[in-house]
Amino acid sequence: MTKKEFRQFMLKGRGCCIQAVRRNPERYRSEVLWACRNEIAFDAQCEGSRAWYVYQMIDCYEDKTPFLHTLIAALDHSRSNYGWKVHYLGEVLVHFMLDGCTEAEAALWRKYEQLYAILRSKKRQPRGYFAELNDFSALCVDLGERREAMVKIAEDIGRLYREYSFYDGWSFDWLYAQNGERILKTLEKKAEKSENIAAYLRESKRVEAEELQNRENRRPSPIAEGKRLKQASREEQLEYMELYLREQEPEERTQALRVFTWCPYPGDISPVVADMESEDPHLRFVARLVLENVQSPQIRQMALDNLDADPDAWFPMVVRNCREEDAAFITTYVKNTPTDRECNTPWHGLHLDVLKMQDYGMKAPRELLLHIYETSYCPNCRQEALEQMGKRRMLTEEILEECLYDSLDKVRTYARRALNRRKNRH
Repeated sequence: MTKKEFRQFMLKGRGCCIQAVRRNPERYRSEVLWACRNEIAFDAQCEGSRAWYVYQMIDCYEDKTPFLHTLIAALDHSRSNYGWKVHYLGEVLVHFMLDGCTEAEAALWRKYEQLYAILRSKKRQPRGYFAELNDFSALCVDLGERREAMVKIAEDIGRLYREYSFYDGWSFDWLYAQNGERILKTLEKKAEKSENIAAYLRESKRVEAEELQNRENRRPSPIAEGKRLKQASREEQLEYMELYLREQEPEERTQALRVFTWCPYPGDISPVVADMESEDPHLRFVARLVLENVQSPQIRQMALDNLDADPDAWFPMVVRNCREEDAAFITTYVKNTPTDRECNTPWHGLHLDVLKMQDYGMKAPRELLLHIYETSYCPNCRQEALEQMGKRRMLTEEILEECLYDSLDKVRTYARRALNRRKNRH
C-alpha cells in the first residue's frame, strides 16, 4: 500500500490502515502524524471522532512521544470554528490520559481553562450556541468520563449559571445526558456543600423536565403519521390524499404531502409531479421524496430522462422503478461516479439509494455492494454494505479480519460476531 493509498483508506476509516501500520510502522509514520494534526472523520456527528482508530495506529509505535506532542500542539493552536477538531484531538488525548500520560491530561485541562475563560469573558448574551461554547462542551464530555473531573466541571458550569444569566441548562444539555446522570448521586452529595454544583443540578433537571414535557405535548410528526398510514386502510390513505389536494397554501400543502414520504401515494401522481416544479423549494423537495416511493412507468422514464441533470433528485426514482434490465446500467452509473471526501459528486446519495433497494424487496447488484464497501468515505454506508454482503455470503475471511480494525465500532462488532460464528461452526 502506497502512502497516498494509505491516506485515502484512513480517511475512509478502513481497517486495513491499522493492519498496515502493525506490519510496517515506519513506512506510514508521516501519515499517522498527519492524522494527529487533522480531523479525519467524514461525519463526526454520526460516526464519532475516530479517536480510537487513530490511537490504535499510534499504539503501534514504541515511542509515542512525537505523536503526543503533535496532538498537543494541534490542540493548543486550534481555533473554534463550529467544527469537531477540538473534540477529536481531545478524545485522542483522553486515550493517552487513560494510559497514565500526565502530559496529555495537562494539555486537556489547559485547553479547558482557555475556553472557560472565553465563556466567562462574554459581556452580553451570545446568539445561541457559539463556537467556543461548542468546543468547551465537547471537551467537558471528553474529560467528564472521570468522576472527579465531572465534579469540577459541574462546579465550573454552575458558577456560569449563577454569575451569567445568559447561560442555562440548554447550553450544556449534551454534557448532562452523557456524563451528569451517570454520577448523579455523587453530584447530589457534593451539592449539599457547593452552591455551584447545586445550581448545575437545578438547571440540568429543569431542562430534562422541559424536554420530557415537550415530547409529551408534541403533535405527531408527519413522518410518524406516514409510518402509521403504511398499515392503514386504503380509505384512510385516500382521506389524507384529499387533504393534500384541497390545500393551496404551499406550507400547508407541503405538510399534508409529507406523510406520503413514508406511505406510498395512493392516487394519480400528476399533482405530485406538478409540485416538483413548484416555486416553493420545500414543496418541490417533499414532492421529490414522495415520488421516490412510487412505482410507475411514467416516473421511471422521467427519472431516466432527467438523471444526468440532477442525479440526487432522480436516481432514487430510477432505483425504485428498477427493472431487471436496469441492473447493468445502475452498476455502471454508480461505479463511474467518483467518490471524494468533500462530496463534490453525488456518490453518497447514489450509495444510499443502492443500499435502500432491499427496502423495496430488491437486491442490490453484488458488484455494487463490494464497490460501496471499498470506496465509501461514510462508515455507516460501509456497515450497511457489509451486512448485506453477509446475508448474501459474500464476506471473505480477509474482509472480516480487516473489519476488526474499522473506524466504526458497529463494523468491528459485526466482524467479531461473524468470525466467532464461523469458528464455532468448525
